[in-house]
Amino acid sequence: MPPKILFHSLVCVVLLLTSVIATSNQNAKAATITVTTEQDGAVGSVPGCTLREALESVNLQRLVGGCGNSDGAFGTNDQIRFAANVTTVTLAPENLVSNVALQVSRAVTIRGNGSQITSISGAKTNLILIRNSSNFFQLRSVRLRDAETGLENMSHARASLISVRFSGHSRRAILNRGQMSIYGSKIDNNPGGRIANANDVPVATAVPGTNDPSVDEFPARLEILLSVIKLNGPTPCAGIFNGGVPITNSPIFGQASRPAGTLTLRRSRITDNTAGEFDGGGICNFSDASITQSEISRNDAYRGGGLALGWEPQITPIGGPPPALVVPNTTLENSTISTNFATTTGGAIFINTTGDNLKISYCTIAYNVAGGSNINDAGGLAHAGGPLTARFDANALMLNRTQGRGNPNCTQLTLDGGYNFWPRRPVLSISVPPPPESEPCVLTGPNNITIGTAQLGPLRANGDTTSSHRPPSNSVMVDRVPVASGFCGRIDQRDRSRPQNGNNDKINGCDIGAIELP
Repeated sequence: MPPKILFHSLVCVVLLLTSVIATSNQNAKAATITVTTEQDGAVGSVPGCTLREALESVNLQRLVGGCGNSDGAFGTNDQIRFAANVTTVTLAPENLVSNVALQVSRAVTIRGNGSQITSISGAKTNLILIRNSSNFFQLRSVRLRDAETGLENMSHARASLISVRFSGHSRRAILNRGQMSIYGSKIDNNPGGRIANANDVPVATAVPGTNDPSVDEFPARLEILLSVIKLNGPTPCAGIFNGGVPITNSPIFGQASRPAGTLTLRRSRITDNTAGEFDGGGICNFSDASITQSEISRNDAYRGGGLALGWEPQITPIGGPPPALVVPNTTLENSTISTNFATTTGGAIFINTTGDNLKISYCTIAYNVAGGSNINDAGGLAHAGGPLTARFDANALMLNRTQGRGNPNCTQLTLDGGYNFWPRRPVLSISVPPPPESEPCVLTGPNNITIGTAQLGPLRANGDTTSSHRPPSNSVMVDRVPVASGFCGRIDQRDRSRPQNGNNDKINGCDIGAIELP
């Protein structure tokens, strides 16, 4: 039997962005240090209190350089603030005698005066601006810009970012190896792109050349809520890179180690990112990802304009068989995947993996495009290998297309599920002849709809921070999932409850797709 990908019908679980930061004792001692100069340099070399000196004061729990303390004794609630006249702190590597990255080794909160006002800049040099190794680091209301990497969160370290902006970074915006939460932030216009979430440091050391089962890789954990990731790239996996490919034939990791990452993305936008000639315009997932109530739109890539799931490792162990494909676990719920583009195949999602590991429910996948001309190229969902069976419940998979002779919606998959809307008429550009009547995809399961009109509205914010396609009340998608069917959900992309009476027939039912009317 061929391997399977299983799309289970799930009741959407509201994943509140729980802070990974330990709660501070409100009665603990605390110091407040104010940065008074925009200059940078070795400790004691610049008049006033530099940001570097303020951090060193917290790390050492005593004042250094020109810094003062406006609160009291150092403790576990120490804060660093910025004077009103300090707007852009520029790190100057030519003036430093030690590591140029700003080091955080003790609990601290750095609070700016707003991400449009307070900036920490690398002046377009190959710097990592901030490296955190503490178990409590909070960064608020500041912009990190124009460096190689904005923030590196080390293995087992914890960081919380609130209203932070990252832009202009040449390699990556964020590298998280520990635990991190991102709330109300913006990661945009980074040529090096992406948030990278993967911890390649195992808890124990593997026996060289073996796959030691006692080795437990410590996964990086990233939670993102109410944030925007846009206009990054061109670079592989331009929006988010989660997990990684196996490290094979390694004296430290053994032959089957894989950098692990756990991603929770909720009520956020991944839009207008580009991977160029590589895979994964919006998101690459090689580990565990839960994507709920989010928008993935207008991203482009060679394969997987919206998402790329897994890839084939390029390294083969010496004297051993090639490693298996990376098998990520991906859940998509109450989300919109729209208007993404792939040069070849998988305008919405490209799947290069095997196993029962992809679950999709109550999503709208529409208006994605693939440029390939092969019969196995697809504007919607594409699988790299032979046909697989998939379960796909209460979704709107429709109106995707290819620019060549490929298939609009799907290829190399059997979609087995209930209450899906998938009109079978191909939607192609007028100048391209239609493909054969039967796509290399099969839709099975109860109560699926293959005729009718969705009448989707344009991609826009329909009363929410994310964008979606809102259907009218007379759409074939509205109230089509009976409450008693077991397929009905609980909330929609906009956090509105399901079911509701969207077509005014006085009978509540769940709407197919990401949006619940009214």
